[in-house]
Formats: sequence, structure tokens, C-alpha cells
Amino acid sequence: GLRDVVLSPVSIAAALLGALTSRRNPGRYFYRLLKLGHRSDRWINLFNAHNEENVDRLSPDSFVRHAESIVLSEYRKKGAAPGKTRKPAGQSPGTEGESPP
Repeated sequence: GLRDVVLSPVSIAAALLGALTSRRNPGRYFYRLLKLGHRSDRWINLFNAHNEENVDRLSPDSFVRHAESIVLSEYRKKGAAPGKTRKPAGQSPGTEGESPP
């Protein structure tokens, strides 16, 4: 939103200012701005950051794990669908049971 529109050019300016003014720690202003961004995320409760029990539920990894468990569960219940078995690679249709040349 508006915060991101404001922070984007400010982050570029902070990175440039740090690079121009500090050889020892060129990222100091940029990293301070990142910390401010993280604090503002928490303050406005962006991504439901205050609700710790929902953190795992919201992660992409947990979503993929859940989807995988559903697919595996359905597969184990029903097995492979009839007529949908895979043929070995390189075997053309109608050559079942024949030995390769």
C-alpha cells in the first residue's frame, strides 16, 4: 500500500547514502530502514504477525505439505485409476508384452 510506495524510494536513498558516506558499513541506513519496516509490519499487524498460532498455517511450505498429504491420502484410498497406468519409457502403444528389438 501507501507505506510500500513511500518506503521504496526511501530505501534506495538510504542504500545510496550509506554507500556514499560509510566505507566501513555501507548498509547501515538501509538495514535501519528494514528494521523500521519490520516494526511497522508488526504495528499494523501485516500478515497477521501478532497471531503466532497462525504463522505455520500461513506459510507456503505448510500449504504444500497439506496439499501433498491430501493427494497421498486419496491415492492410498483409491490406488491408481483403472486404465491410467503408465507404460515404461520408450514403449509405443500396442507393443505391450513384446520384447524390445
